[in-house]
Amino acid sequence: MRAKFSNNIAIGVANKEAAAQRFVACFEAEITAQSTNWVEVSAPPFTFYFVEDGTSDIAFAVEVPGGEFQNSLGEWAKMGFPIDRAITERTGETFVRDTDGILILVDPE
Repeated sequence: MRAKFSNNIAIGVANKEAAAQRFVACFEAEITAQSTNWVEVSAPPFTFYFVEDGTSDIAFAVEVPGGEFQNSLGEWAKMGFPIDRAITERTGETFVRDTDGILILVDPE
């Protein structure tokens, strides 16, 4: 089974609150939640998560059925999407990155 993209996009920024406020001021968007690690901005059909993680990465999220999770990670690694160990260990979530630098959060359903 193939993974499907979700509507969640994480963006690494220098100041999560300021970035969220810019999106709200410029676009049809609203701050819908926040924690010490992120600010969530809803701008249908997307949900953006602004994070201060020391990067300027944009990470797309995909959902994988729980039973397919480990197999999918192995197959993707063979196709050029290995686990980004540094971000995965820092966040506790699984991220893969391709050779062009595209970052994807892999979420088990």
